[in-house]
Order: sequence, then C-alpha cells, then structure tokens
Amino acid sequence: MQRTSIIKKFVVYSFLTVGAIISFFPFYWMVISSFKPKEDLFIFPPQLVPLHPTLQNFVYLITQTDIPRNLFNSVFVAVCYTLLSVFLCTLGGYAFAKLIFPGRHILFMIVVATMTLPFEITLVPLFKQMTQMQWLNTYHAVILPFAARAWGIFLMRQALSDIPSDLLDAARMDGASEFGIFSRVVVPVSKPAIMALAILMFLGSWNDYMWPLIVLGENQMMTIPVALAVFKSAYYVDYTSLTAGSFLSVLPMFILFLAAQKYFVQGALFGSVKG
Repeated sequence: MQRTSIIKKFVVYSFLTVGAIISFFPFYWMVISSFKPKEDLFIFPPQLVPLHPTLQNFVYLITQTDIPRNLFNSVFVAVCYTLLSVFLCTLGGYAFAKLIFPGRHILFMIVVATMTLPFEITLVPLFKQMTQMQWLNTYHAVILPFAARAWGIFLMRQALSDIPSDLLDAARMDGASEFGIFSRVVVPVSKPAIMALAILMFLGSWNDYMWPLIVLGENQMMTIPVALAVFKSAYYVDYTSLTAGSFLSVLPMFILFLAAQKYFVQGALFGSVKG
C-alpha cells in the first residue's frame, strides 16, 4: 500500500515537473535569445546556452529606439489606471454592498450585464468619442474610458458584503460621514481584496494591446506592447530586438509577481466563494 502511494506521488510529481518545464521553456528561450547576436539566433542545432552572449541588443534598444520612453508610458499608464480604477471600483462596490438606495439591485444588475458586452461592440463608439474630445495620442484616452470596470465593481461588492454592518453603524453613531466610513473603516479592513484587485488591474493595463494601438499613433506615446510591434513588418522581423524588448517588458511583471505572489492566489479566488 505504501509502495503504491509512493509510485503515485512519483508519477504525479514527474508529470507536474515536465509540465512546468514545458511551460517555462518559452520564457527561458526568450531570455537567452535576447542575449544572442543575430547570427547565433537561428543556428542549428539550437543552443540552449548562448555561445557568444552580448548586451548589444539592449544597448541598441536603449540608445537607438524609443523603448525607454515606451516603458515609462506603460508604467505611468498602468499606475495611474490602477489607482483610479481601484478607487472607483471599491467605491462602487461599497455603494452596492452597504448603502441602501432606490433601484440598487436593478442598477447593479445593469452593471453586471455590461460584462457580457464584447469589446468590439464598444470599440467604434469609444473611438469616435475620443476623436470628438480630441483625446487621441494622450494618456487620457488610455486611462479613463475603462477606469470603472464592471467586473471590478462586482468583485469589490462581493468582498465588501462580508464586512459586518454593525461596524459601519457604530462609525455612523460616532458621527463619521459616509466617505469617512469608506476611507477609515472599509478600506483598512478590505486591504487584501483591494491589493488583489490592484494587481489584476495593473496586469490588465500593462498587457493591454488593442486599445492603445487604436488611440496612440505616435511612437513617443506608445506603451510597450504596442511599441514591440514596430520590430515586426510584412517582410522582416527583428527577432533579437523583439526578444530583448519582450524581456524588458516582462521583467517588471516578474518582479511584481515575486513581491506579491500571495495576492495572486487571492486574486484567482476573489469573489469565487460567497459566504
């Protein structure tokens, strides 16, 4: 019996190890390719360790392209979008979870129903609105249109519903305003949920490609996912610069994951269980 259990564990762990290696290999290949000169990238058989490692690809990106500015754009947009989105979604979730007002449930259902709308349906009206407001090639066009995400409001509503109403009533009896209750009671109590939402929002903004591609036309304003497309054309792909730029774009996300990996688990389970 014990031997059978050991064999089962060995099979499971072996399967998981092979799966992890397969999943990690594309990332590893991107990293080593970014340190290879162009002539070594397509040699056969492929080299799993660079034969002539070089930093020339990164030097080229930093000195000859707009990648440093594009990285700044991505950081600025993602940070501003995350702060604004977390504030609005948490505020909306608090209103739907703890405030009593006419039509609350109907309005919440309308908000949830908007989650079923594909992005392609809102694309043309949003672009027309950005054009009329003269927001094309600005940070406003990337940050503001999607700041109050319906799914973010839904998730925060689910999380804030678990806060005891007696705690909020006690704060009201002490003379606190609704915004005071929100900032001094609700936010500190719900920090884990807010952090999980912030990480999800930051990742979504950082990886967003379609909308910035549409509203940002100048190289100086592009975010890093859009800027990397410059290295690809119909006739030529600069693979070494593309892999080096991809490595630079993934590095902040890798650091963020190491620094806040426990919140990634909370984000994956966020709102899935309602007590």
